[in-house]
Amino acid sequence: MAIAPLGLLIAIAARGLDYRRLFVAGAALGLLLEVLQLLLVSGVSQGLSLLLRGAGLVAGAAIGRYLRQQGPMPVARLIRLATPFLAAPYLLVLTALSGWFSAPG
Repeated sequence: MAIAPLGLLIAIAARGLDYRRLFVAGAALGLLLEVLQLLLVSGVSQGLSLLLRGAGLVAGAAIGRYLRQQGPMPVARLIRLATPFLAAPYLLVLTALSGWFSAPG
């Protein structure tokens, strides 16, 4: 989903692109990144990320088109309603990943 903001920007800037072209562009970007990933020391590459990058670009574009049509208020309302339910799990995961719940070594 890290590529979704790029899809949102593309949807706002270039209104004529359809979802198929955006998916292909995201998959092509994913292919480029996977080829570059092979040049790293580990040489590990994942083919699934091609599809996920294409889907992320399309998801961002869909959100951008929705925002352009409806305005930001429905999204702001959804964020305001979801924040109390998502804040506690987010903070728990964040503290667990930072090592707060692990015993000293």
